[in-house]
Amino acid sequence: MIRSSSESDGRSVQVALTDEGHALIDKALPEHIDTENRLLAGLTEAQRDTLAEGLRNLLESLGDTRH
Repeated sequence: MIRSSSESDGRSVQVALTDEGHALIDKALPEHIDTENRLLAGLTEAQRDTLAEGLRNLLESLGDTRH
């Protein structure tokens, strides 16, 4: 990870992945997606939607308002 001061706002820091970080994500992501698909395979689309809504509500209750 590379951290650098923002040129437009001295209070903030910009963060970026290094080439090594990108390679690690590229390696890990397919396995993560496969695991997620296996975990959700037994749910219908409606059940997946309900789960997603419940998880969004949980995040919001914890103060995470990003969507």
